[in-house]
Amino acid sequence: MRNLLVFSLAVCTLASCSAAPQRAETKKSETRVQLGYEYLNKQEFSGARTECKVALELDPGNEGALYCLGLVEYLEAGRLQLVLERHDCLAGVEAEGLRAEFDEHLMSADTLFARAAEIAPDYGDALAMRGSVKMLFADYESATDLYREALEHPSRLQNGPVIRAQLGWAYFQQDNYPLAAAELRKSVSFQPGLCLGHFRLGRVYFAREEWENARHQFERVVRDSCPIQDAYLFLMKTNIELGLGAELPQLQNQCVTLAPKSCVASQCRAL
Repeated sequence: MRNLLVFSLAVCTLASCSAAPQRAETKKSETRVQLGYEYLNKQEFSGARTECKVALELDPGNEGALYCLGLVEYLEAGRLQLVLERHDCLAGVEAEGLRAEFDEHLMSADTLFARAAEIAPDYGDALAMRGSVKMLFADYESATDLYREALEHPSRLQNGPVIRAQLGWAYFQQDNYPLAAAELRKSVSFQPGLCLGHFRLGRVYFAREEWENARHQFERVVRDSCPIQDAYLFLMKTNIELGLGAELPQLQNQCVTLAPKSCVASQCRAL
């Protein structure tokens, strides 16, 4: 009997005995992940979370399922940030409660992205999202390292120019303006219509008091009708520095109209 068992194990090749069921479960897992993304695209986070959890149960080694769950947590945090800073400029006890919940979602997202990157060390998107979490926690040095590592794996990075813009912003937060400008210029060179890259490059020029260069970048963002409210605020500030007051009322109106209750709108009104 023992010899028969050994023989059976010997002839039971990977293809015939174990891989087929494993492939079937893996395929089901991937299907669930895709369903999860469909829910995410519709901002239905509960449905996305359910599908991605099922995907992970079917295949615990599915780094895509972990990444999907991480995105759910990250986007949940983003929704809270909108309430805190854009839909309503909250402060006090109410803001403290929401910020605590915001932090919990971010920490959960970081854990999930880290697990995905542990399974697949070349998972550029997971590394980049960890960098974005670190940015929100103001850990700019760690964010820089993660963005740089993510860019070393372009095959698993959906949008390299955006990550370049993120890396440039991490350098900016550390007052390293030369490296910030270098990465941001690369980002808009690779993707000329990248509003975020142009706005952040404008912020670098603004910090260096290169007013004309800053104005050029901010005007491009405003001209392209990019929904970056801060661009209107900083274009107003730049025009003030240049002594150009004629456009201020129109810019102020455009800024406030984008999100009337936001913290940025309050700053635009003050100008």
